[in-house]
Amino acid sequence: MPFDDDFDDGAPTDAADREAVPGAPAYDSATILVSRGITYPTSTPSGMSALKSFVLSTYSGADLGCLAQPPREVRGGGSTSLHSWGIAWDWRWANPGPGRAIADQVIAFCLEHTGPLGIQAVHDYEACKYWKSYNGWNQATNNPSTGFGQSWAQWLHIERTWAAANDARSIGDALSDAGADPGRTTLTASDEAQDAGDIELPDPVLGEGDRGANVARLQDFLRFFGFADFTRSDGEFGTKTKAAVAAMQQRLASKGWYDGPIDGEYGPRSATGSATFLAAAKKK
Repeated sequence: MPFDDDFDDGAPTDAADREAVPGAPAYDSATILVSRGITYPTSTPSGMSALKSFVLSTYSGADLGCLAQPPREVRGGGSTSLHSWGIAWDWRWANPGPGRAIADQVIAFCLEHTGPLGIQAVHDYEACKYWKSYNGWNQATNNPSTGFGQSWAQWLHIERTWAAANDARSIGDALSDAGADPGRTTLTASDEAQDAGDIELPDPVLGEGDRGANVARLQDFLRFFGFADFTRSDGEFGTKTKAAVAAMQQRLASKGWYDGPIDGEYGPRSATGSATFLAAAKKK
């Protein structure tokens, strides 16, 4: 059975009246789908079947469900679940699955190709955060009833727009037609880093305005593990890097590996927590 979220973070009711993340598609909320007269399908849309096939064959893991029949509301909320239209899919990355590092690669893949694939949302339950095409990364509310922030919530929720969900092309063909390479993503670490074992952490202290190789090394770490929404390690500690460090601090704090302020500064406590996080990732 597919999962859902019991929150309403202001999903747009008119796709033409909102600012989207650059390169991301217009978000198809339940309200928009209803206003367009789109009825509930009786089978999983072809584009979602293509996404499932691609992820499961490339990364393994388990299918937790896509199409909700009969249609239903989100848990604890009053809006209709996007699973009712079959444009959301839940994928388990552990127990069974390939592990956390691969989940981060799937997130990176989705966000790298959000435009060509019409990816409109990715919800990372264990990490207690979610990405939407209309406002980027957001911190979710830690809640055992939804799974957000829980160590056992080892799945991702991935949404495509209605048009993309009904695109009969394979994922490889959709990317190739857009001039993208389905075989790699620039949202992982630098080209030399193929897994967590290739990541090197910089020495603290780093903060906004700093530049150089140490900053690039930190950015590689942030990108590899899905804390960043930028696509290149440019060695400049700007506002986006600061936001990524803050997201990392929040994640580390949820695991008890960081007890400092969520300030986006990479100091000694952030470095210690990051090292603990990286060591745990290398053991998986």
